[in-house]
Amino acid sequence: MCCDDFGGHANLVHLSVNKNKLASVQGLKNFAQLQSLALAKNQLTSVRELEDMPNLRSLDLSNNKFEQLAEMPALPSLETLDL
Repeated sequence: MCCDDFGGHANLVHLSVNKNKLASVQGLKNFAQLQSLALAKNQLTSVRELEDMPNLRSLDLSNNKFEQLAEMPALPSLETLDL
């Protein structure tokens, strides 16, 4: 399951999609206004698609299937990262 069809919410500031069996976050890449994103308890192995989120301050990636985060995008406003 992925977020490819999740669009039309350009002004969204907080989003929680915990426990949704997501394998990809590709559809979230156009949410430039997001400040808080909760992606816990999914099936993610990469978050490189989260680039271009200059306002993201809080990111919860806990309980996913990451082996490493070598492809973590630059998130200049990030203050909190939960793994």
